[in-house]
Amino acid sequence: YAPGAAEVVQAEEMFARYTGRRYAVASNRCGSSLLLALKAYGVQPEEPVLCNAFTFSAVPSAIEHAGARPVLVDTCSDLTLDVEDFAQKAEGARVAIVSHMRGKVTDLGRVYAVARALNVTLIEDAAHALGVLHCGMHVGYGALCTCYSTQSNKIVNSGEGGFLCTDDPALAADVIRLSGAFESAWHTHRARPDAEYFRGPALPNYSMRMTELTASCIIPQFADLEQRIARLEQRHALFRSYLARLSEDVEVITVPNHVRGVHDTLQVRVNSHLIDRFELGAQVRGVRIARFGHMENARNHHSWSYAPPSSLPGPDHVLGPPFATHPPARR
Repeated sequence: YAPGAAEVVQAEEMFARYTGRRYAVASNRCGSSLLLALKAYGVQPEEPVLCNAFTFSAVPSAIEHAGARPVLVDTCSDLTLDVEDFAQKAEGARVAIVSHMRGKVTDLGRVYAVARALNVTLIEDAAHALGVLHCGMHVGYGALCTCYSTQSNKIVNSGEGGFLCTDDPALAADVIRLSGAFESAWHTHRARPDAEYFRGPALPNYSMRMTELTASCIIPQFADLEQRIARLEQRHALFRSYLARLSEDVEVITVPNHVRGVHDTLQVRVNSHLIDRFELGAQVRGVRIARFGHMENARNHHSWSYAPPSSLPGPDHVLGPPFATHPPARR
């Protein structure tokens, strides 16, 4: 390839353009993008880093890999970050990772206000939120950076893969160097800052750069991305309507009107006495069901040996029996 013509470079340009950010850096997975963001930001050993208690295990794992300490923040019944608990725990913290689990978005306006007031830097984990809009803008518009996934069950699917999108030139340059742009390889990036940001001492090479083969799977999927999102939303509305008629014991967890969702999955809350029947009925019909409360589920914070043990009413309610508590109010 001539400089700037590689598949990875084209994929980075597409992600930056689509999300409205100045820079994008491709990596081998979203968890790597989160780790690179933390390392580039300069987190210190055992430094507390806030994150959702209800999220995929890659988020607290990235904090642990960076040598920092996860501090779990409570969850609301709609699967989003509890802003009041975030405000309390953000006192004295420098950085937080806010996850949009399954595309469910918290009150970002309040989160951004709290972060500004307490001088907390935000990294947004949008692994499952590519295309999700909050008040007409892509999530992450008030954060230092936003990290996306192209893992196999995402709307852009390359098997594995991740992107870090940001408007901060210093962060973008350091993430490029940390991801594996040794010697002068940073020249091959096009969605990157100017050369002046790449001067300075060498940084560690974590060898987390996306491969050309992975990127070649991503590029064609942007051609009809918005059309596919529209079809998904139509299907989601259809299933939501059907389940609402089916039983009062089945509740579909939705997003508020000011959020444009991307529902490539469907989350439901089922009364405890019907869970086993609901799961069996789905399996008979060939519908894959994942129960958040299983100990082997990577979203169950009780199974994270690398995070501080905690019992929080929000995620425990989301996980269901045997962790169920009274449903938390939506704050």
